[in-house]
Amino acid sequence: ICHFRLDFPSIERRYQIRFNDYFSEELNALTAMAHDGLIDLQESEIKVRPPGRLLVRNICAVFDCYFDWGDKTVRFSKAI
Repeated sequence: ICHFRLDFPSIERRYQIRFNDYFSEELNALTAMAHDGLIDLQESEIKVRPPGRLLVRNICAVFDCYFDWGDKTVRFSKAI
């Protein structure tokens, strides 16, 4: 979050996964944010663009396995 960047190869080395395969659903969910100009979604990294910095928590929430996007019950602090 602090560096506004996620490097796929470093995650792949640490956890012995193929990032694009393991997180394919999450990457698909991020395409709308990329289309809106909030992030640069590249082959080996995600960079948060200046307009997305205020929404970085929302961007990261895509990877939160405890967050149920279909559940309307609020159990966490809101970004906005």
